[in-house]
Amino acid sequence: MSKHFINDKIIKPIGHSIKKIIIEEILTCKYFSIMVDSTQDVSVMDQLAICVRYLVNDSIKERLLSLVVCHDSSGIALYNLLENMFMSMGISMKNIVACAFDGAANMKGTYNGLQSHLKNSNPNIIYTHCMAHVLNLVICDSTKTCLEAENLFGLVEQSAVFLSDSHKKPKHTQH
Repeated sequence: MSKHFINDKIIKPIGHSIKKIIIEEILTCKYFSIMVDSTQDVSVMDQLAICVRYLVNDSIKERLLSLVVCHDSSGIALYNLLENMFMSMGISMKNIVACAFDGAANMKGTYNGLQSHLKNSNPNIIYTHCMAHVLNLVICDSTKTCLEAENLFGLVEQSAVFLSDSHKKPKHTQH
């Protein structure tokens, strides 16, 4: 089987099915929050990851909804990208109750950032600086001035890698 066959006949249909379920759940619960982050891939193309968080049957769901190419990273362009994406899914952006992203001006900017455009659409929306980004900034800053902290976090990382790579030995059954 070719990679095109696998992609077009297996991976894409599974992805569409999963996305359909996520959209149905969002429409059922109505209100949701979004987390948005962008990064450049190896070809220096900006990719925008859009995650949603919502409540279904007393269970919090946090899902990657879409990964899209971003040609313009200005606040208004990001807003328009989100608006078009949600509109194509039949989801109202007025039902977004909270948003979280990093501290970049194009994201959190009070006047021209994505946050400000979302607040124009829904004045009651709550913005939160993404805690993963905050934690990363704290660790980076603390390890710059303290060699012991840098060594500690390096050891924690190595330990996590070691533990995730270790395998459980299968139990032998006696015959």
